[in-house]
Amino acid sequence: MPRPRHHWGVETHERVRQAIERWRGSEAQAWVAAWEGLDGDEAPAVVFPRVDPETFHAAAFGPDERAAATAHLARAAYERRAAPLRAELQASLPATVRLEGDLVPVSEAVLALLDASRSRPARRALEPIACRAASGALAVQRHGAAAAMEWLGAVEAQGHPDGGPPADDTRAAAHRLLELTDDAMRDLADRQGVERASDWLPVLHRGRDLFRPERRFQRIAADIEGLGLRGTLASHVHVASATPHPFRARLAVRRPEDIRLAGPALDGVLGEVFAAEGLGRALGLALVSGDLSPALRRPVAASVSRAFGALLAQVVADPIALRRRGLTRSETERAQRSAAAVILVVARLAAADVLVAGDALEARSAWVGRALGADVEPGSAVCLGSSAARPRFRGVLGGLALFAALRELHDEDWFRNPRAAEPLRGAATPGGRTSIEAVLGDLGAAPDLAFERLLEIVARA
Repeated sequence: MPRPRHHWGVETHERVRQAIERWRGSEAQAWVAAWEGLDGDEAPAVVFPRVDPETFHAAAFGPDERAAATAHLARAAYERRAAPLRAELQASLPATVRLEGDLVPVSEAVLALLDASRSRPARRALEPIACRAASGALAVQRHGAAAAMEWLGAVEAQGHPDGGPPADDTRAAAHRLLELTDDAMRDLADRQGVERASDWLPVLHRGRDLFRPERRFQRIAADIEGLGLRGTLASHVHVASATPHPFRARLAVRRPEDIRLAGPALDGVLGEVFAAEGLGRALGLALVSGDLSPALRRPVAASVSRAFGALLAQVVADPIALRRRGLTRSETERAQRSAAAVILVVARLAAADVLVAGDALEARSAWVGRALGADVEPGSAVCLGSSAARPRFRGVLGGLALFAALRELHDEDWFRNPRAAEPLRGAATPGGRTSIEAVLGDLGAAPDLAFERLLEIVARA
């Protein structure tokens, strides 16, 4: 006797759930293994979900979970097509370059960009590789995006709660951010003697005497200890010993309650700001309700957790937090100026990344030049082209507005006030059922608050 269709739909729904969770967990395990230097047969395999549109339509999802599962499976389609192309690209790039007469690993040449005395020869050595990497990454992104769109079309996707504003509105906001800060960026570049894009790295890599990598995440957690969220961080977020990326922090969510966080290799203000951004994102994911289904507990766009990242990046640039760390007044001012410059550069690059969609390599480089207020080489396009450009930019804007809104509600030292934890919990708890725009609307934040906050930061740079 055939089973009732309702029961079949429930079972199908559970199989789809499990396929998504198995993929996300295996993906995180593969990332952690890569951080630890495992490859080949030692590395765990990523288990992509095999869900066809007919099976997906039959699954008995509620509307929010269906929207979240659709987004997860679109991302899986992207990665399934992009992963082998990305591996081919990586294998095709040289592992060493000749720098000042010596053959050195590419990673060493990248770090040489941080040294003003070696930046220009390093740039010349890396430019051909950067061009190939940027061009190849653009091709990977196009193939992956095509696969994702095929899936979304096949299941007749209707959008989801964290889809954000229409693309044209996001692009308009990106244009506005650049226009509002163009003059300030050019002025800052002139004051710092920046002529080419790569000249920014030594400028931003300051404060090495103030911020060492050791115990970095503990310092940042102490900045917000007054919120009373340290227990959540301790139980959900585990810091990896590896530093797989020179600049960015990296997250791997093995399970929603097991978030692995790897810090950037850099010290100084640049490393501190990016470490804070990573810890903020991890906090935003750790606060998601454990009662949600796996698809909703792991937000795909994750605009709220991205905004938490931008929020904590501003905390480590705040004079109250810096003075509480024991910095002198002059040290605080120096750190604040450097951190403000980092935040401005990150915001402008995020805006440019939204605006490069579909552009060729040369046009992407031109956007980098505008974002950094400097001349560029074609290889500078490697700075842009993220498949998460729109959610990342929404997170930047959201974090700026969220800082200003919390300050208005709970005073300038809101990050020391336990009452400020409630709106943060309220923002993160719904997971994939909400967006940073909805959160800000609930807080009564004015639409222009993000831009006002950024201009306030610019004045300090």
